[in-house]
Amino acid sequence: KIQYNMPDIPITVKYSTVITAILLPYLFLMSVASFIIMKALDISPLSLMRSGGQKNDVNMIEKKLKMNFLTFENRFKIREMIRNIPRTFLFITGVTFAAALILLGFLYNDSINNLIHSIKNTNKYEYVYFFKETPEETIVSSEVFSVRTFESADSEGHKGFSVYGIEPDSQLIELKGEDGKRLDYRNVIASKPFMKTFGLSPGESIRIRDKLTLNEFTVVINDITNVNVGEHIYMPLKMLNILSGKDNDDYTGIYASSVLDIDTDNLINMSDNSELSEGYEAMLKPLKDLLFILTVFSFIIGIIILYVVISMLIEENRSKISLLKIMGYYKDEIFSLVLNSNTFLVILGFLLSIPLTSFLATAFFKEITKGMGIYIPTYIRSRNIAICFLFTIFIYQFTKLINKRKVYEISMSESLKNKEE
Repeated sequence: KIQYNMPDIPITVKYSTVITAILLPYLFLMSVASFIIMKALDISPLSLMRSGGQKNDVNMIEKKLKMNFLTFENRFKIREMIRNIPRTFLFITGVTFAAALILLGFLYNDSINNLIHSIKNTNKYEYVYFFKETPEETIVSSEVFSVRTFESADSEGHKGFSVYGIEPDSQLIELKGEDGKRLDYRNVIASKPFMKTFGLSPGESIRIRDKLTLNEFTVVINDITNVNVGEHIYMPLKMLNILSGKDNDDYTGIYASSVLDIDTDNLINMSDNSELSEGYEAMLKPLKDLLFILTVFSFIIGIIILYVVISMLIEENRSKISLLKIMGYYKDEIFSLVLNSNTFLVILGFLLSIPLTSFLATAFFKEITKGMGIYIPTYIRSRNIAICFLFTIFIYQFTKLINKRKVYEISMSESLKNKEE
């Protein structure tokens, strides 16, 4: 079995960080509250007595919109969105972050599954054998390769990386480019983690040092492959043998699709590709469990965010709701007018959450894989995007139902309390 030695990371608590985490929300709250209070103090007493200091002026956007051909219900909903731009912005922002939290859980899970899937697609072999020295006899039903450990001659202190020498017609290693097409194995190809670690692009060169012989070489990277695990360089087997001072026919291992009858005296190790995949899955399982918990909490936080935003919306429209009741509108009609006007904003917020989620996930993966030689590309299936969208709509509908009672409890006399004199 393949074993992975995980470091024992001690848990330490920095009291300065804890104090900052406690005080920071308080400081933000006090700053915003002070700004709102100072703004309210600038309003004249007469304005406060007439309309609570609220201005209902028609803004430029509403003036330019031609809505005479629309029904009263649609005109009312559109005006609710454009007459209070800060509230509309707050609602979109709340939905965006709530949807992003839900999307993150699915994206993390899909990205890790996609990473494991790419490993299986790259390694087409079932077994790999490593030899002490090149066997004298030809081993049928296999592909030969060599691997040596190098380090950067320009970056001191960096750990070594592997350079693989493979046959140009190899079929058991599938190296593809960004376009999904098979690369030319006669070129020098590097994995994504290698390119990101050394900040290289295709066509650039790097000076490498053989850790065994200490010989240095300059290698030009021709292509980048979608191998996302391990800092590797792939080059023709003969090229690696020339750089290492070996014979052209020298090799250190073979790939095979089935178990081979090989002399164990010359064998260093034999690995099963399925064990390798299981090892990666076991290594990433704690992270997947953590992401599942994150998904659950994201769902809860999403409900809280939308509940707070919708509650604020109802409080701001108490007078309008009361006036609509006086005009004879039924409760369900009022509920639809006031709260269903935000359905478009929910859809817009969800669409904005997709690029935000991709940005946050990319930054998260970059941080947690730093120094691990792993690159996790962000990926989420279309089906899961649809599920997240339905989740967001469900949360929105659920929070509306929770707040439905608040709309029904607003009395007709509410509009009289805030009536302009």
